[in-house]
Amino acid sequence: MHQFSRGGQARPQPADVAAVLRREADRLRPRLPRGGELQVEAADGLPAVALADEPLGQVVGHLLANAVEALAAAGGGTVTARA
Repeated sequence: MHQFSRGGQARPQPADVAAVLRREADRLRPRLPRGGELQVEAADGLPAVALADEPLGQVVGHLLANAVEALAAAGGGTVTARA
């Protein structure tokens, strides 16, 4: 019954971490104070993760939102992703 109510088990497609980081950073930039910056540096060849794009976006979004809050007084910062 549990699988039926959830529509079965969906297999997540590999998500592009760099693309998700950039998208979430773009979404959160308006929260920075005027003149503040949030940069994303993603290494070439980052491996995809076995998590659907939407849940990964939620996790990354929450982490970046916390970073934006903490860095707002400093005017921003840089998020770096490496393999």
